Amino acid sequence: MANLRVRLLDRMFLTATAVIAAVLGVGSFALAEKYHVPEEYVIAAGIGLLFIWLVGRRFRSRLRQPSFLMFFLLWLVIHTAGSVLVVFTFNLLIGVEFTMIELAIGCVLAHLLFGQPSGSR
Repeated sequence: MANLRVRLLDRMFLTATAVIAAVLGVGSFALAEKYHVPEEYVIAAGIGLLFIWLVGRRFRSRLRQPSFLMFFLLWLVIHTAGSVLVVFTFNLLIGVEFTMIELAIGCVLAHLLFGQPSGSR
């Protein structure tokens, strides 16, 4: 019975997360259209926020170091600008490949320059 409850809660949270993501996505584009903001800016903001959430979580213990913070901000700008440029210049498939290569290079550089983040697996 407890297992069924956990599965039900997991599905409810997953559904709620999907609904929230859809509402935020549609809402951001609706607001952008209302205020005449180009869609590239909305996509760039989404890419940047996703980068901060995914990569920032991995290197959370290093974010208090000023040198790593500067590296992280530079990496964020390169990642966001590069991803938007590649996706809008070529296509999504090449954009995904570019992003994977760029993230791998950034992670290797971060590990070489700043070491393994504490608490990581």
